[in-house]
Amino acid sequence: MSANLRAILIVIVGFAAVLLMIWGVNHTIVQPAFVELEQAQALEDGARAQAAIQSELRQLDQKLGDWAEWDDAYAFAETRDPAFIQSNLGDWGVLERSTQVNLCVIFDRQGRRLYGGGYDSSLGGAVLPAVFAGESPAIWAAL
Repeated sequence: MSANLRAILIVIVGFAAVLLMIWGVNHTIVQPAFVELEQAQALEDGARAQAAIQSELRQLDQKLGDWAEWDDAYAFAETRDPAFIQSNLGDWGVLERSTQVNLCVIFDRQGRRLYGGGYDSSLGGAVLPAVFAGESPAIWAAL
């Protein structure tokens, strides 16, 4: 075997040994550390998202609780008096700014939509999601 061929084989074997060592260190030390770090970050992100959602739900519960116990809203569900809508939901821009509520849908006990309206200043005005355009919401089937 010539000296040049022997030198090339030694370099190739050395290079393969270094690659094998790098792979071993990566596989046994680096990868598990990254997996652990990613899991910790995912748990932290999930907890942060859950806290944000819980905060929004508490705020929404407080605002909707006021409306749900409101005698005028009950009376509207019974009489369907348009004066209720005009006096309470007539100016959506003000309602959105003051209560940060930009969607209101009122259903009767049979699940029929009595009123649906909304406002989104970022979209430029009145909005009503298509899901509320039908007679009864999909959740009624689950109740």
